[in-house]
Amino acid sequence: MPELSHANVVVSAAKRTDDGGAAPRVAVVRVYEVEGRVTPDIALILGPKAVGAWEANLIEDDLGERTVTSNAVRIGLRPFEVKTLKLRLQALSSEGRHVRRTTR
Repeated sequence: MPELSHANVVVSAAKRTDDGGAAPRVAVVRVYEVEGRVTPDIALILGPKAVGAWEANLIEDDLGERTVTSNAVRIGLRPFEVKTLKLRLQALSSEGRHVRRTTR
């Protein structure tokens, strides 16, 4: 489960994407602000190594790419706003280590 840098922001859902054509290493994370405060610069800190991130709407259509820096995605939220992110996670080897796959 991802961690968040602010106590007034919670993860409401974390799952694999519903997109039948997406790779199995794509996860959807939904977060929201619970105290009615504008909260800029929230770090969504990721457990498995993320290699890409996209903001999405509630039905998981891509809205735009987000930058992954130091294994975190930074976002801002308005009061009570819900935000959905799609994360492409690096694959694990059979030994449980992260491996970077290349496309051919």
